[in-house]
Amino acid sequence: MSNDTISLETAVETAALTFLDFVVPDAPFTLFPENTLARKMEDPRAKELSEKIDPAIPMLSEGFLAHVIPTIAQVEEQLRELEEKQKLLLEELKTTNIKMENQDNYEYIALSFSKIPKYNSKLQNIRNTMLSMLLRSKNLKQRVAQLKIMKEQQLAQIAKFQKRERNFDQTVLAAKVVERNPPPIPEAVK
Repeated sequence: MSNDTISLETAVETAALTFLDFVVPDAPFTLFPENTLARKMEDPRAKELSEKIDPAIPMLSEGFLAHVIPTIAQVEEQLRELEEKQKLLLEELKTTNIKMENQDNYEYIALSFSKIPKYNSKLQNIRNTMLSMLLRSKNLKQRVAQLKIMKEQQLAQIAKFQKRERNFDQTVLAAKVVERNPPPIPEAVK
């Protein structure tokens, strides 16, 4: 086993001995292996319990490692994949940067990009002009609608006035005709 595994086993053994402190509270336990060995020899209950637990420690360590090692291996694999992807991305960025530096039309591209704010302001001005023209056209349409209504009202008034004049003229003509040609007076009235 590697050094990491040994330290893990030591940690599990220490955890098991710490557990013994809770099981046998009156025994003076410490977390240091030297004191633990001395304690094992002094207390017969601790010695008996230690003899029962000692065979379980390697199995606990192996069980713990069996659960932890696959996860660690998976994380290590993901880290390797991430490092590979980062290296590929870095290489791509380097090649793109080199291509951009070596291009002959770099000045043309830079000039084109420098014109973007100017064109953007022109587009904004055109947009503002179009909005104002839209408002003006709406106002003109409303005014045309109002003028159309006023014209219809005036035409209606003129038609009404002409009708009154025609009626008046007809009445006046009828009255003149009656004056020139008075109706015959019936003989019985004479």
